This record gives sequence, structure tokens and C-alpha cells, in this order.
Amino acid sequence: MINIPPIKPRTDIKSDILSDITKTWKVGQVLNATVEKGGKPLDTILLRLGQHLLESRTPITLKDGETIQLVVKQMGIEPLLGIKSQISTRETIVQLLRSFINNQQDIKPLIEISQKLLTTETLDTDIKIRLQQLVDSIARPQQAGDYRQLKTLIQNSGIFLEPRLLNSQSTELKQGSINQDIKNQLQVIRQLIEKELPVIKNASENKAPKLEQMVSQYLKGEISLKELAQFFTSRLPADKIQILINQLQASQNLTPVTKELLPLSIEQLLTHIQTQPNSKNLIDTLITLILKLPALSNLKNNVDSLLNKITSQQLLPLAKDADTPQFFLFDLPVKQNKETTVFQFRIDKEKNKSSDDEANWNVSINFEFEELGPIQAKIILSKKSISTLFHADRPVTANKIKAHLHLLESAFKIAGFTIDNISVLEKRIQQPRNIPRDIHFLDEKA
Repeated sequence: MINIPPIKPRTDIKSDILSDITKTWKVGQVLNATVEKGGKPLDTILLRLGQHLLESRTPITLKDGETIQLVVKQMGIEPLLGIKSQISTRETIVQLLRSFINNQQDIKPLIEISQKLLTTETLDTDIKIRLQQLVDSIARPQQAGDYRQLKTLIQNSGIFLEPRLLNSQSTELKQGSINQDIKNQLQVIRQLIEKELPVIKNASENKAPKLEQMVSQYLKGEISLKELAQFFTSRLPADKIQILINQLQASQNLTPVTKELLPLSIEQLLTHIQTQPNSKNLIDTLITLILKLPALSNLKNNVDSLLNKITSQQLLPLAKDADTPQFFLFDLPVKQNKETTVFQFRIDKEKNKSSDDEANWNVSINFEFEELGPIQAKIILSKKSISTLFHADRPVTANKIKAHLHLLESAFKIAGFTIDNISVLEKRIQQPRNIPRDIHFLDEKA
């Protein structure tokens, strides 16, 4: 038996007496073990490792007969082992969030790209229809100002898609209720884009095909023209792409100057295309693909970034600490004339002092119009009492809000609220986005 003294908190195991078996261990190696005698945290336990028994105190609850894994963390006179514990649900959520945090953005860049692509002739009709639907679904100020329509806009913000699907009993009801959901729209658009973007085999950095190889495969009929065009647009420098397009549009034999500017394999490709009976059709198709595929790739990147943000907003409340009140994060885009503004919402449910008390709600709204600058609104709702505080970055904006507070006060009274306070303060807003409190891992990349 190997004697192991009491371990430090968490999962460290130290050994005083070395056995021959340890001479074969390597740092990072994972060892399978069985719990011979389990126990609660700090109880003495026995772990069977092959023909050997390890005696220690457990940092976690272990059951008799349970199979666990030990990780060799350090070798030497006293080898250090760690118990490889199961990842908790919260840790899983945190890991997923980390993968989304570094690649996310709001909907404004996507709307701008969509509006440009809607005017191009090369874009596929199905994608155009879906992009137009996305653009048309952006709310107008009148819609966001009506509480009934505002409720629908919040439901369609994307963060409630999966719960709505789960709770929908009828397929027809399910489809009808999610067609306007932003996350659903983005997923449909992404699927349509992926159908149009070919996947180049062995496209990893270590096994990336070379230009000569791709051209050779096309000339042999092993890959399609679309796959070849995708390779060109993703691997060739922009100047080479433009020279290629110019040569294709000229539809003439290569000049000595052009030969010097293009790789030999592309010269061979152009010569091959020009000798084909359907050369004009091949040239037109290749030009269209070279122009369209980068636009589709850019569109896909923007769709993915927005989907990442919505997914992180969905996962973030699940990663909260046990004593953190419930909260929701979501964005609502609003279009005023040609400007799209994103209203960033955070809704917090405060903990009740007693189970009989009605919950209080705090709502933070951050937004920015070009003419008004950054604005923050904080709303506190306690039963039927409501308080609202506006922070405006610019003095002129604060004065404009003050001049219209009577409209908000009237609307609150019509809705049946008792007004505790409505006020406006001029305040320098350094960071428009209200970072969720008590979520510490968001600072890892700061």
C-alpha cells in the first residue's frame, strides 16, 4: 500500500513512498482508478490503481466502486496526482460562453451588409428573400413605443427561441410564432449560405492544398468550378484576383505582361477554359463566383458573430452564482430613417426578503442615436410603483428628454402605475454597455 498524507483542498494528492509503478508515469498522463473505499470530503479513502492501493483523504465525495481518473501533475520524490473530476453544468456553460465572447457583434453591421447585398444581381434569390425579411423585421420607433408591440419584439429578440419551441404544442403554431424570431432568421440564412459555400477538403493549415494542386484537380474533373473559385477567393491576394477577373473579362490570349503577373497554374487554367466549346459560359460563371463567394463568406461571418452574441446572452444568466438574482440580457434593434440603433436591455429580478413579497424589477436600457449621443435609462418597478432615471451624455440631449418627461409620466399613469420619481441627469457615459455584475470571467480577455 502506498501511504499518501492528507491532501490539500481541491484535488491534489501527494505520496511519501514511491513504488516502482511511479517510474513509468509521465506528467500529464491520465490514470484510471477505482474507488475501493469511498467517503465524504476529508474522509480517508482507498483508490485501486492496477495492483496498487492509494490511501488518502478525499476532497470530494466518492462512492465505493466508482471509476475515476487521476492526472499525473508532477513527478519527483513526492509525485503529485490530481483527481480529474466531472465538469459541472455551470463550468460547461462558462466554457461555451468563452467561445462566443471573442467573436460577437450586434446587428448593425449585418443590416448594412444585407442592404448592400440586396442590390446585387449575383446573390441567390432565397438568400435575398431571407435578408429582406430580416431587414423588414427591424422595429420602428412607433412599434417600440407601444407596450403591446414591445412585448412581441422582446419575444422575438432571439433569447427565447428554444423555450418557445419547447412549449409550442402545435407545429403550425410553432412555425407561425418563430418566423419573426431573429435567431431563427439568422439560422435559416446561415443554412442557405452554407449550401452556396463549398467546403474545400483538407483545408486545415497543415494539409491545405496548394494552387497547383487545386487547378490540377479541376482540370482532371475531380473538383467543381465552384470549389476552385472558393479556393481562389480565400487564398489568392486581392491584386491577383483582380488581374484574373480582368483577364477573364477580356477573354483574349494572355499578354506577356499578364503572364508575368499570374502564376503558371492559372495560365494553364485560362488556356484550358479558352479552348472549351462553352468557354463563354465558364468564364461568366467563374467571374460570378469570384465576385459572389467573398460576399457570402463575409455575410456568414457577420451572421455567426450575431448568433454568438445572442447565444452568449442566453447562456450568461445560467452561469450566474447561486445567490445572484435572475436577469435577462437582450438587444432590440430600432430603425429611424436610415439609422439602425440597438437598444441594449438588462432586466433584473431582485430577491424577495420574504416569500410573500412581490418581486422588484430593475430595467437598464442603453442606446445611442447619432444626433442624441449615448443615453442610459434605469427603471425600478416595485409592485405598482415605478421610478425612472435617464442619464444623457450631452447637455442638449438631457434638456430634450426633460421637455418630454410629461409624456412618459402620462403614459405611466394611464398604465396604472404610481410614479415615485422621473428625472434626467447629465452624465458622462464612458461605457454604454452595462456589463453584467457578478459574472467575473468576462474580464479574462480585458
